[in-house]
Parts: sequence; C-alpha cells; structure tokens
Amino acid sequence: MPVVGGVHLAAGMPAEDLGEILATDPYVLNGVATHSVVEFTPMLVASGLEELKPHG
Repeated sequence: MPVVGGVHLAAGMPAEDLGEILATDPYVLNGVATHSVVEFTPMLVASGLEELKPHG
C-alpha cells in the first residue's frame, strides 16, 4: 500500500509561492509524487505553534 499524505505548514506564504517551491520537489520532478496546496485558518493549535493562529 502506498504512503499517502503529509502536511507542509507555511504560515503567511501565498499559495502561489508555495506551489512554485513544491514544483521543484525531486519527487514531483521525477513523477512519483504530487502536492496539493490547501489554504486553511487554524482555530486550535498545539502548544508552541501559537504563531500559526490568526491574530485579531
């Protein structure tokens, strides 16, 4: 069974910029992986990750 899933956290980075970076992934370049960028706003975070929550 193939391994599926993973998460990159890139707070404050525009989706287009992240997409450009992920397009250079050697796994993507060799056709063995793909990435999908999904923007979301975290409402709850683990201790130490408070900077990921929106300020306001």
